[in-house]
Amino acid sequence: MACIRMRSPAAHEAPYNMRMHRECMHRGSARGSVARSRFERMLWVCCALFALALTAEPAAASRPVRVYEVVVRGTDSSASIQEAMREALVRATGQRQAASDPALQGLVMNASRFVTSSRPLSDGSTQVVFDGPAIEKEIMAAGRSVWGSERPFIVVVLNPTLSGPEGDAARRMLEDLGEVRGLPITLVPMATTDPAGNALTSDALLQSAQRLGGDAVLLGRSDIAGPATGSTAAAVGQPSNAQAAAAGIATAGGPTMQISASVAASSPWQWTLLTGFSAESWNGNFEAGVNGAADAFARVQDTSVPQTESDALVEVSGIGSLADYATVERMLSQIPGVRRSGLEEAEGTTATFRVLIRGGSEAVERALANSARLAHTGAANARLQYQLHP
Repeated sequence: MACIRMRSPAAHEAPYNMRMHRECMHRGSARGSVARSRFERMLWVCCALFALALTAEPAAASRPVRVYEVVVRGTDSSASIQEAMREALVRATGQRQAASDPALQGLVMNASRFVTSSRPLSDGSTQVVFDGPAIEKEIMAAGRSVWGSERPFIVVVLNPTLSGPEGDAARRMLEDLGEVRGLPITLVPMATTDPAGNALTSDALLQSAQRLGGDAVLLGRSDIAGPATGSTAAAVGQPSNAQAAAAGIATAGGPTMQISASVAASSPWQWTLLTGFSAESWNGNFEAGVNGAADAFARVQDTSVPQTESDALVEVSGIGSLADYATVERMLSQIPGVRRSGLEEAEGTTATFRVLIRGGSEAVERALANSARLAHTGAANARLQYQLHP
């Protein structure tokens, strides 16, 4: 009987099933590595969203403004109607020069054609209501922009503060100036220092304003001379100390000015506008303070075409912690016109956010132009690129 000898594989030659085993192990390891990478990325995203939920601030408190309802002195004469149209144009465009803009003078000269109603008021003035959609159509046809009627509510804080009746008078002055520009605004006796006398940070001031229902802080600082006292009484229409305490906000306990509101209104102040996405400063009297704030917000939505919602991809580098993720997300979500925003992807210290906003990427760029935290570094692959600073 013949003997059949089976050839053993050479020492260096692995059996077929062993080679297949090693290849499978290698491929499985690679797939496992990719899976782990994806899992870790998803874990970071989930942690970032959880951190955001824990640190989220109250939702924006934008107020609808009745842009085309204007109160003018006197009866509804032709001159009064034209003056009302000038004020409506300033409100509608967010531009101070709109009242005298040659491109819009046709609206002023034919103002009566756009009146839908008018009625006398008890103080002798007249309320005029214009056809808003018709006016906006004419504004855009003239190549000018329209500021949406949903506008931020501004909390004004003065340091030092005005107390008692003078504080109330100052509040009315600021609110009247805000009404002219179509900007919801009020004066609040809010502390700008902690119990130890240290100046509160911008974030702390903004958070206090948000707890009162505000969207931004307009902080005015002045060196106006005058005797000072140690406490400030809340003016009529402002939160009382008890109300502020219930909201978790310290009332002003620093120096107060014992001068008239009219003197304060005409005196120089250093103004700083603090929003969730940027900060900027300028100098001037009460009117300059309100005008600067209105200009800043109107500039974010400065476009001469109807604004449509579109996605903007914002790539931010320099993110080193979950708190950084939450900070950037808050900043983006508080830009005027944003419907929603969220983390799209993350890789190392770089994260990309998707923002649905009226005006798209251009609106995001305008809003962040004065941001101290997010510095614009360029654009690539249809993404805006920013660097996060401390």
